[in-house]
Order: sequence, then structure tokens, then C-alpha cells
Amino acid sequence: RRIKEKQREERDRKHREEEEKKKKKEEEERKRLEEEERTRPSDERMSKLAGMVSRCLVDEITADKLVNEADQLLQESDWHHVLPSATIAEELLKAIDAGVADESLESTEAVSALVAKLKPTLEKMFQTSCIHRHKLRFLFAIQKGTLELRHIRISPSWALVEAVFDALYMQDIIEEQYFIWWREDEQDKTPGKQKTLFQVLNWLDWLKTAPCEGDPRAAEINGRNDNNEDEDDEDQINGEDDSDDDIEANIPKSRKPMYTFVPMRR
Repeated sequence: RRIKEKQREERDRKHREEEEKKKKKEEEERKRLEEEERTRPSDERMSKLAGMVSRCLVDEITADKLVNEADQLLQESDWHHVLPSATIAEELLKAIDAGVADESLESTEAVSALVAKLKPTLEKMFQTSCIHRHKLRFLFAIQKGTLELRHIRISPSWALVEAVFDALYMQDIIEEQYFIWWREDEQDKTPGKQKTLFQVLNWLDWLKTAPCEGDPRAAEINGRNDNNEDEDDEDQINGEDDSDDDIEANIPKSRKPMYTFVPMRR
């Protein structure tokens, strides 16, 4: 009987602790939302920022000029709010979506070039902001923006948002850990998570498993690739070279550009 009472007391204690943690999180979230609303940048400034970003993406102003103009436009409190970076995310997605529509943008290189134009401004925002995990919030803004896109792919091999994630990572704007946090986050209420996750799942798996520079696996893979090249040369001499069609057929159709070789992350 005493054992059962102790077990019941332990269950009750754990239940109270869980309820207290839940209430604490809810209170923190309520305060965060209230603070965001209190310091919300004006619609006029965000409209001007959107126009500046749009002009930068079509090369009407340079990336450096965008930083300077944004610095003059935004108030001190604006740099500590998610809305400016969310505005940038929205304009970036609009530009890529429009490029896919008129067939002027069909490659990850083109997406990366657009992202590069915004890099100085995003870096300033992330460095200046006091927002907890601002880069994670930016990924949530990208996630939300995918719901309004007309096109979900830039090519048969690449989802649009997948190309954006790849560019943000390869441009050293957002580090790997933020993508992991984004994938694992179950608390955020931003719409579009499942849709976006489905489109970037293969890329996230690559990010998690691909060897980095300095990783022992990298040297092993490079050595294996060198050996394969030697074997290919020997096969050609002996008339045993496989056709390009056979090689192409063995590449996973979902990620042909990525898995013709093992990507080396920086």
C-alpha cells in the first residue's frame, strides 16, 4: 500500500511539473507575441523595404546599397523584429517564383545568385537582432512563403524551397544547426511546415549524412572516386566502358544533380 501511495505521489508530482512547464512556455510565448506587436514595424516602412529588396534582386541597386538604404529606413527597434527579415524572405520567394514562371530561372546557381544579393542585408539583420534564433525564424518565414507560390519546383530535380535552403546554407548565411532545429521543431505554429518539409526532406538527409571537410569519410570517398576514375580509364582501354544511358538510369530521379557524386559540404 505504501509503495502504491509513493507511486501515486510521484505521478502527481511529475504531472504538476509538466503543467508548470507548459504554463511557463505559454506565458513566455504570450509575452513574446505582445512584445512583437508592441514593436511591430510600420506597414509603410515594410512596404518600402520590400520595394528596395525587389529592386536589388533585379539589379536596379547593388547589394551594398540595399544594406545602406535599409539601415537608413529601419528604426532601431525594427532590427529586433522578425518582420523585416520575413519581408525579405517573401520578396526572395516572389522573385524566384516569377523567374520560374517566365523560364528565366531554372537552376540552383540562379537561385544562389539571387540569395547572394541579399546576403549582406541578412547578415546585418542576424548580427544586429536580439531575437532568439532569428535565423530559425527566417526559415519559418520561408516556410510560410511557400504556401503562396505558383510553382513548387524550379526544375524536375529541384523543389523551389529546397534550392533556397541549399543557397542559404552554401552561401554561409544559415548554418546547419538551424536547419536541424527547423526540422525538429514541433512547437511553431507557422503554416506550411508539412508541405515544406516534404519538399526538402532529401536535402535535409544529405545535410545530415554528407561528409564535411576534415571528416575522415571525405578522404575515403575522394580515394574511392580516384580509384573509380582509374578503373574507368582501364575499362575504356579494354572497350568495357558503360554507356551514359546506363549510368543515368542508376541515378535516383529525385536528386540526380546531387547524387551523381557525394556532395562535399564546406
